[in-house]
Amino acid sequence: MTIYLESASLPGEQEFSVKKFGELPPMGQWVRRLWFGTEDFEVIVNWYDLSERDGSLAACMEIFQDEWHAFSLMPDVLEAMSKVSGQRVQPEKFKQLLASCGYTCVQLEATN
Repeated sequence: MTIYLESASLPGEQEFSVKKFGELPPMGQWVRRLWFGTEDFEVIVNWYDLSERDGSLAACMEIFQDEWHAFSLMPDVLEAMSKVSGQRVQPEKFKQLLASCGYTCVQLEATN
């Protein structure tokens, strides 16, 4: 089953998201940020502090709509990401993942 949540504005939608995903703490501000891409696209990966939940950082990929074509340009990255899906991949591990896909220059910001 494919699921996406647009907002919690429909009756019962909030209850569904809580049942499916559990109670989530507010994400707040990112604490680590990494950019990667080529001359054709740029992707941002932010790590959020979920220590209230389980004591770790959680990665969240952001691609603006004018860059969605990036999905078709980075199948190797998406395949590598699928192999670690469900794991808490920390920034250094993600940099290694990118390096294994041929990316040699990444920028990592330490804090927001």
